[in-house]
Amino acid sequence: MTLQPDRPLPARDAGERTPWPAFGLALRAGLHLVAPGPEAGRWRAALAAAGVDARVSESADVAGLRPALRDPLDLILVWDDAAGERALAARAAVVREGMEVPVAAVLSPGAAAAALALPAAGVAAVLAPGLPELLPGTLERALREARLVTREALIGRIAHDLNNLLAPIPLAVQLLQRAPGGPGAAGHLGAVDLATRGSMAGVRGLSELLSAPAEAPLRIPAKHLLALPARHWRQVLGGRSGDPPGVLSDYPSDLGSVRGDAVRLLQVLTCLARRALDRAAGGDLLFRGRRADGETGEPGPSIELRVVCGASGFQAATEPEAPAGPEPAAAGAPADDLAALREVVEAHGGRLRTLAIGPEAAGFAVLLPAVAAAGAAA
Repeated sequence: MTLQPDRPLPARDAGERTPWPAFGLALRAGLHLVAPGPEAGRWRAALAAAGVDARVSESADVAGLRPALRDPLDLILVWDDAAGERALAARAAVVREGMEVPVAAVLSPGAAAAALALPAAGVAAVLAPGLPELLPGTLERALREARLVTREALIGRIAHDLNNLLAPIPLAVQLLQRAPGGPGAAGHLGAVDLATRGSMAGVRGLSELLSAPAEAPLRIPAKHLLALPARHWRQVLGGRSGDPPGVLSDYPSDLGSVRGDAVRLLQVLTCLARRALDRAAGGDLLFRGRRADGETGEPGPSIELRVVCGASGFQAATEPEAPAGPEPAAAGAPADDLAALREVVEAHGGRLRTLAIGPEAAGFAVLLPAVAAAGAAA
């Protein structure tokens, strides 16, 4: 769906620094400006006037997008030439890096042909250089579109689970009818009970997704936070030439759920996967989940979502748990190059850790509070 800029947003009180729009958590919007020149200040001011708490980065050209895509972003704004080539190059860079971030182009009034052609090529929105007040509305639409797409993906995953849970019930009933031990066979009754309870949990999850307001934090099955990035990276890495790394996911069926901003949590795991691929010498990419009750430092159940690269999938799935270690300081990098990701995780009441795996491997662990009992199937 193409994003279209809306009318300017009303100004907010200068002291109101909550995110705009607020999605139930104190999370800042992520914006990257490509080749903005002297106009950057006006566009930043338009965000501030609308009450948008934004984390804004800049690069002189499209080549600077690569490091920017290691952090969560909601919109990339490109100041373009008349033909729209820079916006198209930015869109190609986003796809190549395995991210799903909308790209908007700022074109001169004389670039009518490019303005018509760019949306068909995947550019989300086209803005005029003299109207920075339209940027907050464009960013809002990007945020809402991302949440709609994520809800659709979660609905698809839950529907897939429901199909797998419902399918054994008719077979189990037939076995009950034919079993020589009679209808009270414990194994058959247990299979029906497990599938029925799991299906009911799945229906509840679907109902919440379909009825919750767009800005409400969702109860998200933690296994889906692993399965969706794993599917995404299989598509990204599967198109590479040569022998691309395998992408695996490993988690128990009773992993439980977390509550929060599904878009941001999926962005965190996707960005961690890219960082792990960059740091590791090779091997498979593994998304792994486990119960980690008590490890967040807070009372109550918790869940660990782990991203590891650098070993074969079998080894990564069976090796002992790697301990947490200090974040290695890369040459020329800030003291904490995970700051933006850490901010998202901590806003959800969790912790982000770097795993001490080895010199040729890389891994990260996200610890989050759980909001569902261990036996919940969805």
